[in-house]
Amino acid sequence: MKEFDIKEESLNYHALLAKNWGALTTKGADGRVNSMTISWGQYGSLWMNGRENNLPVATVYVRTRRFTRPLMDSSAAFSISFVKPEYKKALGFLGSKSGADYPDKIAASGLTTEFYNGIPYIAESSIVLVCRKLYQARLQESGFVDQEIKTASYSDGDYHVEYVGQIVAALKE
Repeated sequence: MKEFDIKEESLNYHALLAKNWGALTTKGADGRVNSMTISWGQYGSLWMNGRENNLPVATVYVRTRRFTRPLMDSSAAFSISFVKPEYKKALGFLGSKSGADYPDKIAASGLTTEFYNGIPYIAESSIVLVCRKLYQARLQESGFVDQEIKTASYSDGDYHVEYVGQIVAALKE
């Protein structure tokens, strides 16, 4: 994979995520790597860090009950991998099986883990966003203006944790 400038190339993030899904991958403080399928998120620009305005960011969401959540909480980084179409079945595995039951869930899915500066991602990807975590917060019931969304998405009260990451590298085939 080769790096590309995320600020110079446009991505149809909605189509990549909602239609094709992505694999959120991280490594916890204990060194354990895990990945899960995602189909919600945002991509854009946000904040500044004193050196750069309008940081390129990606936002992902993980339910509190997911095995990946404590790994995300303890990690400083994560990746979002958009796998090639022939690997969509493997994404189904990543989304339906728990890392608690599979010590190497990525390998069990038939996919391969690679690393960019120590940050894991899925090797069978066409595009990878490597992110440094900037912010995390649990969505709150009181924040929902549209009660239909709250009812439809959170009838069990298991609100997602939001993670905003600065895109520090973008990779493609």
